[in-house]
Amino acid sequence: MSGFGDVWFPGGRSTGGVRGTMEVLTALSQPWATVIGGCIVAVGALLGFRASMKTRETMADTANRTHEREVMSARQNRYTTAAEQLSSEHETVRLAGIYALAALADEWQAAEEQGHRDVSVKLMCSYLRGRPRPGGGQEGHGGDDREVRNAIISMISAHRAHAAGPTWPDSLIDLKRAVLIKVSMRSADLHGLNFTSANLAGADLMDADLRGADLRGAHLENAYLKNAKLGGSDLRGAVFRGADLTDADLTDADLTDADVGGVDLARADRTRTKGLTDDGGPSEPLRS
Repeated sequence: MSGFGDVWFPGGRSTGGVRGTMEVLTALSQPWATVIGGCIVAVGALLGFRASMKTRETMADTANRTHEREVMSARQNRYTTAAEQLSSEHETVRLAGIYALAALADEWQAAEEQGHRDVSVKLMCSYLRGRPRPGGGQEGHGGDDREVRNAIISMISAHRAHAAGPTWPDSLIDLKRAVLIKVSMRSADLHGLNFTSANLAGADLMDADLRGADLRGAHLENAYLKNAKLGGSDLRGAVFRGADLTDADLTDADLTDADVGGVDLARADRTRTKGLTDDGGPSEPLRS
């Protein structure tokens, strides 16, 4: 006969009173203790893993910021060096400075540092407004600084809206009063740019795209403009004496007060051109 507190299991086995009952409860609690202990260990491991990941992320973020500061510092140093090169007496050194500035402008644009990009582009344009400098020794190619100025125009043309690579906004490219005497701009994309009062005497502008450009008061004496696209450009007061405009497109261009003395416009497209008579001469007497 079983006593009080006996616990019976299937098959008729008794635990034997209160003591037996405690043994049973202890036995039943062991799996739960194991489960709970395992959960605690798992949670601890998870928290440790998350803490480790957070530490790694913090370290990576710190490393990235340090790297960005180092890159920015290096670019600023390169800019300073390039700017100093532009004042060199040697044309090859100045040329290296121009290529460095163009590369920096592209890097800053890729890094979304438009302000720094703008400074580089504007410095190149500002160089064109300065007086040509002698090359020094045998490097000068006539001492007219042409190679450097050719390079700047090439860089500008390569960064217009149609370019496959980085582009520079037109608002940055200010070529008013630029000195581009005898500079080669053949086939260059210069449409819509500001060349007000620029000196392009003797420049090679064959096949150049100058549509919509502002060339008011520009000097184009003896410039080579064969096949040049000047449609819609503002040429008021421009000087073309001795220029070659064979097959140039002057559609919708405004040549009011332009000096076209001695220029053969017979083969130029003068459709809806303003400021010229049917024979290609000025429609009104030139202002003195």
